[in-house]
Amino acid sequence: MLCDIGIVHLVLTLNKYIIMKNYFKIALVAIGLLSLFSCDDDDKKNRLPSAAALTSPENAATDLATLPTLTWVKSIDPDNDVVSYDVYVSESEEFVSEDKMGVKIAENTYTLKTALKPHTKYFWKVVALDEDEASAESEVRYFTTMNSAPAISGLEFPANEATEVEKSINLKWTAADADGDVLKYTVYLAKENTFTDDNIIATDISESEFAVNLDGHTQYFWKLIATDTEGAKIESDVASFTTMNTLPSKVDLTAPANEFDKVSGSVKIAWSAATDADNDAVTYNVFYGTNKEINEKFAYKKGFTETELTLSNLRGNTTYYWKVIAVDSEEGMTSSDVFSFSTINTVPTASVLNSEIEQLIVNEKLNVVISWKASIDPDKTRNSENKLVPEPLVYDIYLSTDATFEESELIQKDVSDLSFTLENVEFATKYFAKIETRDTKNAKAESNIIEFTTKIKTVALVDGTEGTFIDPRDNHEYKTIVINGKEWLAENFAYLPFFVDPSSEDNKCSVNGLALKPSWGQKDFVMPTIEDAKAHENYIKYGAMYSKGMLATLAPEGWHVATDEEWKGIEKFSGMTDSEIAGGFGYRGETANKFITTTGEWSASKLTITPTDEFGFTVTPGGYFSLSDKGVGAYTYFWTSTYSGFNNWYRCFSGVKTGVYRRDNKNASVRMYVRLVKD
Repeated sequence: MLCDIGIVHLVLTLNKYIIMKNYFKIALVAIGLLSLFSCDDDDKKNRLPSAAALTSPENAATDLATLPTLTWVKSIDPDNDVVSYDVYVSESEEFVSEDKMGVKIAENTYTLKTALKPHTKYFWKVVALDEDEASAESEVRYFTTMNSAPAISGLEFPANEATEVEKSINLKWTAADADGDVLKYTVYLAKENTFTDDNIIATDISESEFAVNLDGHTQYFWKLIATDTEGAKIESDVASFTTMNTLPSKVDLTAPANEFDKVSGSVKIAWSAATDADNDAVTYNVFYGTNKEINEKFAYKKGFTETELTLSNLRGNTTYYWKVIAVDSEEGMTSSDVFSFSTINTVPTASVLNSEIEQLIVNEKLNVVISWKASIDPDKTRNSENKLVPEPLVYDIYLSTDATFEESELIQKDVSDLSFTLENVEFATKYFAKIETRDTKNAKAESNIIEFTTKIKTVALVDGTEGTFIDPRDNHEYKTIVINGKEWLAENFAYLPFFVDPSSEDNKCSVNGLALKPSWGQKDFVMPTIEDAKAHENYIKYGAMYSKGMLATLAPEGWHVATDEEWKGIEKFSGMTDSEIAGGFGYRGETANKFITTTGEWSASKLTITPTDEFGFTVTPGGYFSLSDKGVGAYTYFWTSTYSGFNNWYRCFSGVKTGVYRRDNKNASVRMYVRLVKD
């Protein structure tokens, strides 16, 4: 049978060559072919293997992995040759050598080693090969690889948990698709970390950013879904960010008009309401003061909700500056401009003339000392250093012989003290006096009117006249001296009615250096007697010390404890100037040496001034008592009978100070010496 087939094949071949070639050549071919198909070699001819039957994936399969596994039914080789397989995969039905993915595979299955493109149609076949390279091709099938889902690299802007994000921004992200598909995006934006369709702000957009306008100081959450052309989707993570706060609007100051200058006592300030783009609640911090550079640390009103406010108790004659800061609930602040207004001048209060006067005879002429309580003016003014100080007040003194006053009866203008000496007035004459207070704007206030009658002229005492006085209560004799027309004790008063008043513990007498109670741990203490006190050397030198509670009743009839004004009188007599006398507190003037004794009682180490005792006042260093006895040999203290409104005035003399000390800061337990003046 095979021989017959070979002969037939030979004949057909010869027919072809007869047409094309010459007979000689035909003969040679024929001989060869006859030899080839000899019936004796028929069992040695190779036979083709059967074609492989493709099994998986089935034809037209979809959504295959990009490294699919291909399987087939093994071929049968009639010669029992070992069969291997070449696997072809191509994007085209026309296969080329480069499409051969597997070469001489022994098994009937093959998993691709090189990934195919996703979402792509591929054709495949298997070629069966026997040991002689005879081949048989399978049918051709096709399949489509699965689509790749898009990938979102990240939500880029704003960064997750970013703060102070502006309110108008572009949300930005990065995404890609391995298949090269065009991506579409759905963007979600919400104020809570949950999302519904209501939170979709963009759909089916292809750009990788989207512009949004946001509320201020608000936390937002956002995400997106990317979809490719095959409908594959991927959802991003959720990111959050917080927008910056929007400051409230600037308020306009509406009343009073800037630089308004007719405010009196109080004023209503007003301003426009602030708005806030974030719909925050807005309050106001209100500032006002006399400094143009307003210190924002100190608000007059803070967290104020109204748009008008009354400022009261304003000082007159003063320029005030004010502004309003709008504050939202996030402490965002916007300041207004600074406005000013000025108050009208305040008239000072009237001074009050004291009804008690002091009459002094100087060089046979009568002087009358009047005094008054200070006027009050709440206004302030700025000094040369631009500091606010009380507005200066001055007093004009009027003196008349009737209750009406003419300009010609103005005795003295621009007095700054609270007392004034009317010099060379008439004896035995009725007078009327008043004070007119003036401020720097010439606003005036009139005091009450006092009426007084001057004393009858008597023979004046001659300054420097020495004398004596005996206290009838204990027959103690004192030296006296006339100073400034008044008769003074020339030594300290020494009356000792008791150590402690039985009717009042506040009334006490003592002698410096004489103990009235035991010292710490002392068991044999005996209370001294009045006789013991009078025998004490310091009593003999310096007299007695008294608490201020005794001053009103201490002196014998016809005498009194010297007043503050009487001390001022002899201070002026000593050469102290009016301004030094009016200096008030502390050491005043340089005339202390004229009062201090020259008899050597002052301790040499405590005396740096030179005593002259020019008019016989004879101040000795007896010290004083404050919790304990102090200062013998170094200084001495004298009460006056005048109450300052805080305490009694007193005087101090020190051996190392040129001035006479005046103060009113010692309490009721302190004991000092006194000098008496004849009524």
